[in-house]
Amino acid sequence: MVAEEMRTMWVIFLGSGMVFGIAALVLAWIGSRVILSIRRQQKKFEIEDETYNKVKEAIKEKENKNEK
Repeated sequence: MVAEEMRTMWVIFLGSGMVFGIAALVLAWIGSRVILSIRRQQKKFEIEDETYNKVKEAIKEKENKNEK
């Protein structure tokens, strides 16, 4: 009887450990996907900002040429 209870406790312990381990892996995977998405959006913003600044400078230069 005692041996069966010990085995049951070990099964519960190992099963719960596996569940927590899988949950931790899932959370880590989701976190990495979120970070990757943020980095992609940041890179996209940097490219758009760079393009905006180039166009802005081109417009200023054109206006300066027209004034002269």
